[in-house]
Amino acid sequence: MNMKRTCLGAFIGMITALMTTSCITGQSGYEEVEDNIPVTFTMSTPAGEAVPYTQQTRATHDEAEWTIHKLTLYVYSVNDDDQGTFLRSYSTDAEGDRAISIVPNGAGTYTFTLKAPVSDLKARQRFVFVANDSFPDPEVGESQDELQNKLATTVLEANDAADKLAGADTGIAMSGIAESQSQDIITIVPGVKCEVHLKRIVVRIDVRNNTPNMVINSITL
Repeated sequence: MNMKRTCLGAFIGMITALMTTSCITGQSGYEEVEDNIPVTFTMSTPAGEAVPYTQQTRATHDEAEWTIHKLTLYVYSVNDDDQGTFLRSYSTDAEGDRAISIVPNGAGTYTFTLKAPVSDLKARQRFVFVANDSFPDPEVGESQDELQNKLATTVLEANDAADKLAGADTGIAMSGIAESQSQDIITIVPGVKCEVHLKRIVVRIDVRNNTPNMVINSITL
């Protein structure tokens, strides 16, 4: 089967339609903002929860499915027409004030706190996340559509196994957009807390065999 590159725009668009995220503003009463504005993110990755695995199935949870090896956060400034233009990025590979450090909490969940500059106070922004893939930074002012139309860097050729998408050091590409009450535009205020549910670039299909003495050696889709 001839597999083509998967467009990031497709699965980011799917995420926007399917994921349920929330963003809660912290208590008011901040009279002064110091050097930065903390924005806290709680992230979850796919864990195959739809299948109720039991001990009888002898199923195992593959760490490669949810491990984040690299995370990039693209910040977009949103205008009055709700159009996003690139402002800056943060990454686990970056240094200095553009570096972020995610903390694994187990079961495919992570947290981290972004230190936004004071100039972002009350700004309308959109946060787009890409995990386990790399792209050159967009130009400042570039449309968000440019990022969503980029192609994933890992390519499946004819007869390739899907395992190629989950390399030991790279992991499966995922993406997500932070939202607040079904809106993806977030107003930056001190103490804002967000949740992001990442989606994979590929779909997981689980096959459950309840037929005694029948062994499944391979499946072709």
